[in-house]
Amino acid sequence: MGFTGVAPYDPDPVDMMRLCDDALIPAYREITDTVHKHGCKIMPQLAMGRHFKLDASGKMRGYEIDDLSKADIQDIISLFAPAAVRAGKVGFDGVQIHAAHHFFS
Repeated sequence: MGFTGVAPYDPDPVDMMRLCDDALIPAYREITDTVHKHGCKIMPQLAMGRHFKLDASGKMRGYEIDDLSKADIQDIISLFAPAAVRAGKVGFDGVQIHAAHHFFS
């Protein structure tokens, strides 16, 4: 599967799939069950278009990779890791981390 967002507030994967909430597990389970029923494997491509957080004025702002603090990097990990765990709960056969083309920054 293609670009699957890990953050609920990342606007880059507009109208694309996300694995950012446990409430999505039943719908994804239908997909993986259907694919497995036909003897195929399926994996999501976990991605983040950009790291967004509240700025000093209280507005959501995207940050470039060179502007990320150690805490921001921990925030990013805290989005990808649970998405990967959800992928396992859903029945995906693995995950791919999309970290190319200026994404994941």
